[in-house]
Amino acid sequence: MGDADNRRPQLDVGIEALIEEMVPEALCDACLAFAFEVALDDVHAAVPRVLQASLRFTRKSSECFRCARTLELLTMR
Repeated sequence: MGDADNRRPQLDVGIEALIEEMVPEALCDACLAFAFEVALDDVHAAVPRVLQASLRFTRKSSECFRCARTLELLTMR
């Protein structure tokens, strides 16, 4: 198992914790990648896992707290 495989679960947990902490605000995938200093592809892979792991999260169109773009964001229900 490579380093990237070992970081994925930590990334998932980190994303969940950050989203919970930021309620009612949220970050887009690009800003999440920047916040965790990982590749955008890593966040794109983590988001479906987070959504599948907990019904507390959803994707909805909203404004990113950091970059102010309106996109589909991972947020709390």
